[in-house]
Amino acid sequence: MTALRLFWKYFSPVTQGALGLLLLLYWVTSPVPSRNELVEIDGRLASYTVEADRSAVAFMSKRHNYVLFNLENRDGRFWSEYLGANAGTVFSEKGTPIRLYVSPHPRTHSINGDGVKTYGLYVDGSEIVSPENAIGVDSMVVRWVLPVLGTLILWLAWRSWKKVAREPAR
Repeated sequence: MTALRLFWKYFSPVTQGALGLLLLLYWVTSPVPSRNELVEIDGRLASYTVEADRSAVAFMSKRHNYVLFNLENRDGRFWSEYLGANAGTVFSEKGTPIRLYVSPHPRTHSINGDGVKTYGLYVDGSEIVSPENAIGVDSMVVRWVLPVLGTLILWLAWRSWKKVAREPAR
């Protein structure tokens, strides 16, 4: 058996196992903040931009563009997954009052260097997303989807490995 054939024989179960373990590791190490942990921030819109995701894992992201906005008299930028094509309408005027909620200890990486995830967003008194809804969506993904998907992928890796182990050597 050639080295390349040997490599491809074991590549699938090993990469599946690594991906399954990675998902389970993310599930264990990435708790979603509770509503009581969130910090409320009030301010006025200074500017916003729509930027492509420049992170190292952008190819795995379900979204490729982010609406990043900053507030007057506040350092840093913020983003919400609930802003998309309607950002121009929502952020139609500079100086619009904004109330948002963030985790004091962010558990996700910053988008494009300094974009902090918001867990609730109100623009000019109108609710874009409540903190409860944003936390609920993240909780479902982290507490249900990731462990189920990680376990399923590990099971598939185990089955692939068993299949490879049963094949006679050539």
